[in-house]
Amino acid sequence: MPFALTIVAKHLKTPWQLIRLATKMAPGRHASQIASTRYAASVSMVLDHLDYKRLALRRALKSNRVAIAKDILTEIHAIEDALQVRIEDLGASEWGRRLDELMAAVAVDLQIEFQGLPEGAHHVLGSCKRHPHESA
Repeated sequence: MPFALTIVAKHLKTPWQLIRLATKMAPGRHASQIASTRYAASVSMVLDHLDYKRLALRRALKSNRVAIAKDILTEIHAIEDALQVRIEDLGASEWGRRLDELMAAVAVDLQIEFQGLPEGAHHVLGSCKRHPHESA
């Protein structure tokens, strides 16, 4: 199944859209219902893709490629939002815990980047907003 899902992911506009396959094939949107299907591996694959994007963000930040980092950060938040919207009770599952760990690592990488700024200066990534009330 993972091999087949990898082939499907290569044909999608963005690989994280595999989450749609997992949620469509499940009897419901609850994390436990999705986990009981044979397409549950696609959620783990999406989380692996998110981890890959997190590492790419770290590399982009270290090499001072801010425009690339901004695009990567936007995709990271799109993946997180897709997971949160499509899977109910995600936070109580192993997938939710892994997502929380990955997003915490992204936050640490961003905080490290922001710490190097002179006082009073703002970073372009600080304006990337996940939600209107919350900065990246």
